[in-house]
Amino acid sequence: YNEVVKPALVGLLGPWISGGIEFNWPQHHRPTTFMPVDFTQQQGEHGEYTVWMGEVEPMRGLQVMTGFTLYPDRALIEITGKVFN
Repeated sequence: YNEVVKPALVGLLGPWISGGIEFNWPQHHRPTTFMPVDFTQQQGEHGEYTVWMGEVEPMRGLQVMTGFTLYPDRALIEITGKVFN
């Protein structure tokens, strides 16, 4: 259990790259920016499709997940965030 979110030292794991999806959580350019993220896929009962991406932050053990949902016949993307302490 973490009572507060504490910033980490930036750049501990190597160089930054340009491009792609970058999860800037819990601060800008977190130390694990260049590391792979966990993901899972989920299909809803009405044809919607969600891809969940996230990680367990290794320095404090906090988990964040971001869900990207596409719906059939709708021109939008829904983004949902989940944070677990």
